[in-house]
Amino acid sequence: MTSCPKWQNDIIRRMREFWNLFSTFAAVAALTMLFVPPAPLNGQEKGKAVPKNLKVLTPENFMDQMQTFAAALGVESQGGCNFCHEADRSLDTKPEKVKAREAIELVAEINKKLGGDKVHVTCWTCHHGSIIPETTRNGR
Repeated sequence: MTSCPKWQNDIIRRMREFWNLFSTFAAVAALTMLFVPPAPLNGQEKGKAVPKNLKVLTPENFMDQMQTFAAALGVESQGGCNFCHEADRSLDTKPEKVKAREAIELVAEINKKLGGDKVHVTCWTCHHGSIIPETTRNGR
């Protein structure tokens, strides 16, 4: 019976060490999945506050919607979100926010009437990157 060369014994020892380390991590991961509660499924990342004072948008869709407004209204260089919002985003003290909420309701109503569960119009449809919406093609 012949013994293995030293280099083969070193490889076998390292493979065992690796396996022991791997199996320890696998056990910790399995236990973590059993004992750590899953993240909430309400569209909010862990540690982020649920938005307050939502009247038209929902917690699941508000941020996706909000990210489109600054470009549609052309207010990126005029404060972006702060064009309509106070530092406390839940406040309704700026008239721009009140008007924006009315416009969001109007867009939702138009899309509902046009049917088909399809987005037919957006803020961009009338605003085209301008705070004041175009009333006709030539701006009159």
